[in-house]
Amino acid sequence: MVERMILARLAIPEDQRPRGSEEPTHFTYLLGVYERAFAEEKRISGAKEAEPKLAVLREAKTFAVSYSGLVIQMPDMFASETGVAGSTVLTDKLLSESLMPEFFAAFVDRFKDDGLGDVCPLSCRTLFAAPQM
Repeated sequence: MVERMILARLAIPEDQRPRGSEEPTHFTYLLGVYERAFAEEKRISGAKEAEPKLAVLREAKTFAVSYSGLVIQMPDMFASETGVAGSTVLTDKLLSESLMPEFFAAFVDRFKDDGLGDVCPLSCRTLFAAPQM
């Protein structure tokens, strides 16, 4: 269900998205999905009977990370965009330190063996090549 919701949003052409959306690109939308799921997961983690909700939130985070890589690797896979490329958004957020460390760690872990560094700008490739601490 979560994956279908994410795919449905990614299929909406840019000119049909709500005006003033906080997520103008596919990558920023997926980053927002991750951030909202992370925050909600943290909020309910100690609650009674939270496990089914936590499972859905973990699934949302997993799909957000996976599809963000696809948006970077194959930008034409989803509805067209005229905004900034996902790889540029990723690099800008890394350099400005506004990217959630948890998202970046999950992103690197998910794509470290999939050659994602080859399609990212040089600054992003440098980060992927950096030794793990």
